[in-house]
Amino acid sequence: MGNHGFDFEQTNTRFVDLLQSVDRPGDYCVGGTLYVPMPRVVIDGVGELSFPVPPAQIDALIEVAERAPYGQGTRTLVDAAVRDCWQIDAEQIGVAGHAWPATLTQILDLVARGLGLADGTLGAELYKLLIYRKGGFFAAHRDTEKVPAMVATLSLALPTAGAGGELVIRHGDQTTVFEMSAQEPSELTFAAFYADCLHEARPVTEGHRISLVFNLFIRSGKRWTGAPDYSGLAEQVEACLNQWRNHGSTDKLVWLLDHAYSEEGLSFGALKNTDAVVAQVLGQAADAAGCDLHGAVLHIEESGSAVLESTFGSWDTEPVAGTELESVEVRWVYLQGWVARDGSRPPLGNVPIDDGELHPPGALEDARPDEEILEEYQGNYGPTVEHIYRLAALVVWPSAKTVDIVASSGINQAVSWAKTQCDKADGPEMRRILARLADLWPTTNYQNANHNRAGMLQLLAATASADLAADFLERIVLVQYDGSETEPLAEAVCVLDPETAGRLVPGLVEHHMPQRPKEIICLLTLVGEKLGDADPQWRGAERECAQAALSSLGAALEAGSDAVARLEARQLLGNEAPWIHPGTVEQLTMDPAAIRDLFVLFERLGLPEASVQAARSVQAHPAAATPDRALPAALADLHKIADVCATEAFRLLWRHASDFLLRRSGKPPLEPVDWAMDVEISCTCELCCRLLAFCRDPALRVERFKKAHPSRMHLEEVIRKHHLDLDHVTVRKSSPFTLVCTKNRASHKRRLEEYSEDVACMASLMASAPTARSGRAEMERLQRLEAAQAAGAAS
Repeated sequence: MGNHGFDFEQTNTRFVDLLQSVDRPGDYCVGGTLYVPMPRVVIDGVGELSFPVPPAQIDALIEVAERAPYGQGTRTLVDAAVRDCWQIDAEQIGVAGHAWPATLTQILDLVARGLGLADGTLGAELYKLLIYRKGGFFAAHRDTEKVPAMVATLSLALPTAGAGGELVIRHGDQTTVFEMSAQEPSELTFAAFYADCLHEARPVTEGHRISLVFNLFIRSGKRWTGAPDYSGLAEQVEACLNQWRNHGSTDKLVWLLDHAYSEEGLSFGALKNTDAVVAQVLGQAADAAGCDLHGAVLHIEESGSAVLESTFGSWDTEPVAGTELESVEVRWVYLQGWVARDGSRPPLGNVPIDDGELHPPGALEDARPDEEILEEYQGNYGPTVEHIYRLAALVVWPSAKTVDIVASSGINQAVSWAKTQCDKADGPEMRRILARLADLWPTTNYQNANHNRAGMLQLLAATASADLAADFLERIVLVQYDGSETEPLAEAVCVLDPETAGRLVPGLVEHHMPQRPKEIICLLTLVGEKLGDADPQWRGAERECAQAALSSLGAALEAGSDAVARLEARQLLGNEAPWIHPGTVEQLTMDPAAIRDLFVLFERLGLPEASVQAARSVQAHPAAATPDRALPAALADLHKIADVCATEAFRLLWRHASDFLLRRSGKPPLEPVDWAMDVEISCTCELCCRLLAFCRDPALRVERFKKAHPSRMHLEEVIRKHHLDLDHVTVRKSSPFTLVCTKNRASHKRRLEEYSEDVACMASLMASAPTARSGRAEMERLQRLEAAQAAGAAS
């Protein structure tokens, strides 16, 4: 992999030279031999081992062992051509003895110093016992992280007669070979290496090799203190950072680490060798230069056409593993999997990388993909390859640019990060963060882009940032409001002063009420609940908002009525009518809670004339505020509020709902007396005329249409389009097939269900009838409702 577009000409050469001058505090591997009291090694089903381990016990070990597998991607395989050895799990092994704890500590201290770590830094967990017979080996591979904070692997060879089986460790262009021979009864040979190092076990040439394998991890709370003093180097790096911060053309510096770390395993406490020293130097310099330092995983995805090699004059027809890219057509480069120096994992998101930010030069030249996705020929397109790289890195940026850096991964992510700063940052710092977030906020609200306005409003309310809240409401919320931020918006409105609220909120209400009536009414209700018994100035601001809602209520109800009409047309005409989503109808129509809250609002603010005007608007738009369902439910709630149920508006709504239900269900539906259907069919073709005659025939219930497929399909479409009460099935006995249509009582059944619900709503209206100053009109309606109830019960 080459530089692929990264411009290293802008690289701070001095900065790179300083970090590359860091001396290695340890090595990538370490090994040796000790002559110590031997531990007691007991294997389930075998017993305690003798040293050197005799052939009979080796045979017994293999009897209780299993073939050792190896990993290939996400799969675990057993293949003696790749790995030929036997293994016994740690659960079947006991390692003890009075001298063993001291011996293990001695080995771990030797390993820690060899790897550049301090004494006491490492912990060990027994993983397996491995048995290699003559010819046994393990091909080159890397170990996976098997325990939290794992950094290395320790192989401890037990005394056994044999030869060969050397352990070969490779890192970069370096190779180390350890002779793992231990034959004396008190001899222990060990080798340890960082877990990301490529390593292999060469074939055993004589006898056997038996090893205990341990996973080595960084102990909790331990820090590496054995590195040399790099304070002078840190001062020089600080000078570079100061110059870059003041005059640099990039926002951040990304330093690729030498070792490989998984996203889960990356932490400052688990960095190895030079990586740990570079992090130490960069940390000191960043603190002094006013910069932030984080760890992250550089993620690169490249895709394009595959390079196919010619074989005997022809081209291969599909790519194979290891295929190169002929050209990079699509490329994504970003940082993710963030870790802070204190071990926390801040939600910084996927931060993009710009040219000139990646260091040191040439760091990507020898990188190999961590993942390769091959696509074969697709129609006229040739085979394609996608390469995915994941490389650990240290990332530095000026502390003052943190909000900008996080916002580059998306404003939504920046809000999530800002929430984590509430308990850390003081008041002025939090104001600075929120002010910068507001400045960076996208002013274009493309479809379905919420941008987490709710989270931003919560932060503004929690910090009581009245001026910032006013600016954000005016510039962003007024334009982008979609109802999802209603509750936090109410909280933010309440931190404004009454004059500012009276200036801004009515405009938002009037602008969005026609498309978001329920959410706007909910907003005004929540503001009233949060303010409680507010001062007169706030009451005036609330009245202005309520008047704004009233002025746009007619437009809102008109929009709801139009949406209902369009949905009904769509159901009747199918694709001939304009498309409308049922969710849009639900959004634009008034539910019982919205109706209730609207009239409670007018009553609470002392606006009886507005309340009557709103009631008349509701009466004029029955499709948007249904008098048969929504109104009875809302009236039942309003009846519980004495001041509201005694108003003229309440009586108007009650009469409207009663009259509608009495007109439709004052009497029970009559049972059909014949099979005639009162329908119209828009199509006038000969087949549809025959269908219409069948529908209107009072005696005929079944009709058969022996027609070819297109004619049958046309009839089925007409039946669906006109919602005819017909069951239809195709009988495939002779050609052409026969469409058999049978009349049903679906419409009458639906009407009975509707009538039953209407009667229940009438009962609700009787219970919520106006009581104060009820006149003759209300009494007459009550009597008719009682009669309808009695008729329903009798039927």
